[in-house]
Amino acid sequence: MFNECIITSDTSSGPVMTVGLLNKPFSYDSEDNLLNLKGDIAAVVHQYDRKPKMVEIVKKKFDNIPENFKLIDLNNEDEYAYIQYIINLISIITTAFKIILLSRRIYFKQKELIKKSLERKKKEKDIKK
Repeated sequence: MFNECIITSDTSSGPVMTVGLLNKPFSYDSEDNLLNLKGDIAAVVHQYDRKPKMVEIVKKKFDNIPENFKLIDLNNEDEYAYIQYIINLISIITTAFKIILLSRRIYFKQKELIKKSLERKKKEKDIKK
C-alpha cells in the first residue's frame, strides 16, 4: 500500500537536485528553470547558493518578493536556528513514518507466519486422524 507513495531518485535526475558538488554543466529552459538530467524542471534545488549562476537566477526571479514570502537569511542566527528546527521536525516525522512502515511489515509478516503455523498444525492433526 505505502510502496506506491515512495519515490527514490539520484541527486541529478529526479525532481529534487542537490547541485553543490556536481561539476557538470547545468541546463536551463527558456525561463531559467534548472533542468535535471532527464530534461524535466527540478522542483527543488538544494545548495544552489554554491553556484554563482544559480544565485544570479534566484536573485533575478525573486527581485520583487511578495510581502508574505521571505527568503531565509542563513547568516542570521535566529533564522538559521528556525530552519534547523524545521529540518529536525521533518527528520523526526520521516523517522516516525519509517517506523510505521516497518511495524506494518513486521505485523503482516508475523500474521503470515502465524497463519502458516496454524495451517501446518491442522495438517499434522489431520494426518494423525
